[in-house]
Amino acid sequence: MSEGNTLSDVPNFLRGTKLMSEQKEKKPSKKVLIREIAELSDSFNLTSLERTNIENLIQIKILLDSK
Repeated sequence: MSEGNTLSDVPNFLRGTKLMSEQKEKKPSKKVLIREIAELSDSFNLTSLERTNIENLIQIKILLDSK
């Protein structure tokens, strides 16, 4: 028997897991982003924003926040 813990001592289901700090940051929901964009500017068509993907909504919000 080995005295220290080795990778072979770790159960298979734990080997591929990431620490919480290594996991991706959770993205806000589309509804929240659209509401925040609408609060910052009334220049956008809300129906069109609803069809926009989350990555673009995040960039729009960043641009509006920088004004």
